[in-house]
Amino acid sequence: MNLAGLAVRVLSAVKIGRLYLAHRNALVAHAGGGQASATLLDRVINNVSTVASAADSVKLPPFEQSKVVIVTNNGANALQVFSFEATGVAFTTGGGSVAGATGVSLATGKTAMYVGVAAGKWAQFLSA
Repeated sequence: MNLAGLAVRVLSAVKIGRLYLAHRNALVAHAGGGQASATLLDRVINNVSTVASAADSVKLPPFEQSKVVIVTNNGANALQVFSFEATGVAFTTGGGSVAGATGVSLATGKTAMYVGVAAGKWAQFLSA
């Protein structure tokens, strides 16, 4: 067992009652955008603090039904959020369905929760 890795995971978690949620702060979105090279979000709670230009990008982890990923955009520009998969996955938003490879925009100062609700569908819930 790698105790050093365990210590990192424990120190990068949010405690809610007895529930610990892994989080990562100060993430940098991939400059220039695009799905292939987008910054991978590998925690439940993700704070993107650097979005240098509009549509710089991040991507969710591989799709799993019931998985929850929370993304906050604290950068200077709108952030583009992609699915990990190039095909077969879509986002369900208030405005309909968007291909995972197209991605969805997350405005500056907003938080979105993505929930794997059905085979190949991430539901997007946006903050006010």
